[in-house]
Amino acid sequence: MLFIVKYRTVYVFFALVLALMVLSSKLFFSAKAEAKNNVKLDKVAQVNLTEVLLNMGMPLIQAQFNRGSHGVIDWSFLNKITAIKLDPKLILSSQLPPFNAPSKGVFNANAKSTITPSAKPKKEIVAEGKAFNQSADVNTGLNLDDSKPQVLIYHTHTHESFIATAEHRYIPTDSDRSDDPNVNVIRLGKELKGVLNKNGISVLHDTTVHDNPYDGAYERSVLTLKNDLKKYPSIKFAIDLHRDAYGEVMKKGMDQTPDLNKLPNPDFRKKYLLVRGGENYARIMFVIGSRRSSSDKEDWHKNYEFAKKISDKVNQLVPGLSLGIDVKTYASYNQQILENSVLVEVGSNYNTLEEAVASAKVLGEALSDVINSTGR
Repeated sequence: MLFIVKYRTVYVFFALVLALMVLSSKLFFSAKAEAKNNVKLDKVAQVNLTEVLLNMGMPLIQAQFNRGSHGVIDWSFLNKITAIKLDPKLILSSQLPPFNAPSKGVFNANAKSTITPSAKPKKEIVAEGKAFNQSADVNTGLNLDDSKPQVLIYHTHTHESFIATAEHRYIPTDSDRSDDPNVNVIRLGKELKGVLNKNGISVLHDTTVHDNPYDGAYERSVLTLKNDLKKYPSIKFAIDLHRDAYGEVMKKGMDQTPDLNKLPNPDFRKKYLLVRGGENYARIMFVIGSRRSSSDKEDWHKNYEFAKKISDKVNQLVPGLSLGIDVKTYASYNQQILENSVLVEVGSNYNTLEEAVASAKVLGEALSDVINSTGR
């Protein structure tokens, strides 16, 4: 008994330590379970790695993330306290070298820049995008009302072009880009418009150049979109037509036709090339931007549903042609303006124009089916 009394203080100390250890382990497993719940995503949206890393290092961002709708960070609260235009990839690229690698294709398009007078949008070929806005482009035999277009086709990256071939030779004005509307994505817009017209759908094809300079292209294209919607309230669907990119194939000033069997990255060509029935197609990717600010009322899930209908129909017409839908949580791609709007990448800089045109025609049939099935 005297032994127990003598060392009572020691026993109490160890009892407290044991209690703290039990309490700490419960808190740890509770926090682990909560963390596991926090990372459960909407089955559609995908949290970008860059945002996850920022959440870990900046609790304030994590708090905003948890309050945001559909798991999208609301960056507006940060914009209010700083003049810097914040972008998760931009922040991490300055701190972590692996994130400083060049971006690929359209996903590098969200870099913002101030619009200078010399960078004002201009119309390609003719003003108001009328070059391909006449139903006479195709002999449909239908009386389409061009004053009330239902579909808007435009190009944020207007000069994106394809691999030059013997039939479609050109000299790039920049890396994998051309200002010739016969070989860049404007040509795809013309093909898409023709199919829609044939199926009784009136189209405005706006050929405004937005990517000269490249930075700030989305700041300019959103103005085009808003102006067209204001001028033509009949527009219910908008397609921002692009092509994807990886590295460089057509170098600036290059006057040679590349050998398709000796391209710098053959695996990327394989990804975007589909052969069906003896014809080559450029595979199609649909891109949805789920980022919304607190002032945006549009629900990005509606854009996703619109894209999925088109993607499913494309694969029904030509199995395997659509690569599906890529959801980007760090961008909106102007889709917050109109629920039936989508960014479509027809092939990449590893495809030929012939392959892209073949796919644009299938895209047109799929889009026509989706639009006509809505009853308009």
